[in-house]
Amino acid sequence: TGTTNMIASSKKSKSENEIKDAFMGSLRLSALLGASLGLFLILTSQRMLVPLVGNSNIEAEVLHSAYRYVAIRSLGMPAAAMIGTSQSACLGLEDNKTPFRVILIMALINLVLDMVLVGRSCTWLGGTAGVAWATTIAQYSAVALFFRTFM
Repeated sequence: TGTTNMIASSKKSKSENEIKDAFMGSLRLSALLGASLGLFLILTSQRMLVPLVGNSNIEAEVLHSAYRYVAIRSLGMPAAAMIGTSQSACLGLEDNKTPFRVILIMALINLVLDMVLVGRSCTWLGGTAGVAWATTIAQYSAVALFFRTFM
């Protein structure tokens, strides 16, 4: 919400530098918050997974697989936060087409990487870890596309 208002205000003053500065400031803040959330998830996920799964009788391999998924997805938290900020910036610029295109491309990247990675037999690249890597890579690709739009 704050990003949308800052970008809209900068747009009214018609200063491209103000728009870029507001966007970069919001992006830095969202990256910091996303990294903090990712670190929190990595540090607490082993303790939180058992209660979330439902019981302590869960097979060790399932629990390890869930932990790998959470650990990999935690690396994508900065990207997830920056995507939200970028979408807000686009709304402030009254641009609803760019977020649609970027999210569509991100979904296609995710789909292709899912098909490539999920079938792998490597523990940290295949199966649920492959799904996590596909989503994380697709999110960082979306951040790069948004960044290219604003710079």
